[in-house]
Parts: sequence; C-alpha cells; structure tokens
Amino acid sequence: MTEVSTWLAQWLAVPEIQASVVPFIVAFVAALILRPLGGIASGLGFALGFCASAYFVMGFDHTGIKFTPLTGTRKLLLAGAGAVIVGLLADLLLSRDRKPWIRAAVFVIAGMGTALWLISPRLDRLEGNALWITIAIATTWAGWLAASLDMLNRRPLALAISALMLSIGVSVCALLGASAQIAQLSGAVAASAGALALVMVLFGAAVPGGGFALPAALLTALAGISAVLFARLPWYALSPLVLIPLLAYLPVPSNHNRFLQGLVLALYTAPAAAGAIALAWRAST
Repeated sequence: MTEVSTWLAQWLAVPEIQASVVPFIVAFVAALILRPLGGIASGLGFALGFCASAYFVMGFDHTGIKFTPLTGTRKLLLAGAGAVIVGLLADLLLSRDRKPWIRAAVFVIAGMGTALWLISPRLDRLEGNALWITIAIATTWAGWLAASLDMLNRRPLALAISALMLSIGVSVCALLGASAQIAQLSGAVAASAGALALVMVLFGAAVPGGGFALPAALLTALAGISAVLFARLPWYALSPLVLIPLLAYLPVPSNHNRFLQGLVLALYTAPAAAGAIALAWRAST
C-alpha cells in the first residue's frame, strides 16, 4: 500500500500529468456523473477538472488555499471561480431566447472588467499610448472571448471544441513565451474542455450553459493576457485565436456521427491555433 501511495504521489508530481491527465479524468468523470441532471450540471465538470489541476499546479498544501499575496495567477483562479457563478446566474436569470443582447452585454462586461482587474498593477508602469493600447487590447480580447463562446451554446460540441483549441493555442504560446505555470493552467483548461467534448461525442451534446462557457473563456483570455504582460509573449501572437469562435460556425454535415462532427470542427479551428503558435515560435527565436 505504501508503494502504491509513493508511486501515486510521484505520478501526481509530474507537471504534464497535473496539467493534462488529472483535469481530464476529473472533468470526464464529473461530467458523466452530473449528466443525468442536465447539460448545465454536466458542464460543471469542466470547473471541477480545472480546480483539481490548479490544486496541484499552484502547490496548495494541507494548510489550505491561500490567495495572498494576490498575484496575477491567483487573480486568474479567483476570476475562474467567479465566472462559474456569474455563468450559472445568467442561465437562471437571462434567457438566451428572450434577452440575448442583455446576456451578451453581461458577458462582455464580465470579460472586460476582469481583464482590467488583472492588468491593473501593470498600468502604473505604462504611459501615453502604451497605456491605452494595453487596456484596449486586453479588455477587447477578454470581452470578445466571453461573449463569443457563450453565443456558441446553441452548438454545444462547437463550444467545447472552440474552448479546447483556444486553450491549446494559449497554452503552447505561453510556454514559448517562457511562462510554464500559465502554460500548465491553460493546459488544464484544454484537458477539461476536451473531456467535456468527449462526453458529448460519446453520449450526446447537451447545452452546457454559461457555467462552462464563461469560465472557459475568461480563464483562457486571462492566461493569454498574463503570458503577454508577465512573460515574453507578444500581443500579435494571440490575434489568430480570435477567429476560433467564428470558424466554429462553419457548417458541419448533420448526417455525420458526433465523432466526425467533432473532428470536422477541430479541423476548422486548428489552423487558427496553429497560426498563433507559429507567431509565438517566431517571436521566441
């Protein structure tokens, strides 16, 4: 028993396992268990998968989770938790059929406000055009991802694949920008979104709701911003990623099974992720 515990501890200490295998397994099992309660409940599997990974990546111990000092990475985790709550409240209070623009505005404001909160410590070091350009790019990027991913809720598999490709792109870009921790957390987003996509492929695509769309969008957006402001990733490397939610609207043959539909969606969106990675690679060499 001791040998098994030691092996498990060593296995869980591997960064690649923490950022991929752990969140994937937790998100898949949680989504599967919660699925009978509805798509919105199943979508919460994403949050549980990411939290499991963050526990290991951030090095939390038996003393509990500490959020002081409030670093950029800890802000990212708090924003993800808040996004789950806001997303669920939007599902309850803002019908996508009756108030689509109000819902979109709420998500845009959530994205822009969270981005501004994240970058606020750096703003004191910027002046003139650099200050306003940074604010404009960061808030627009976060607001766009928050609204555009939520708009994909009517196409659940497209939403999950978009979140997967966005987070893969940001994760690899962050790694090339010399931010291993941001790359790990983005990888956890990708693994959790991939687990949710697999559940949809295997058992049917139910609408996961804002409790999945908003945290997936904000965690990815804030990770990208962090890789730019706190590492060495240039802003332009993220630019191809903004196309992913749009590419997910390309038609998918309805006569194909769900696996092939997911594959087609991945082929649609992968070039944008690859473009971002190529730009990050070029900037790092």
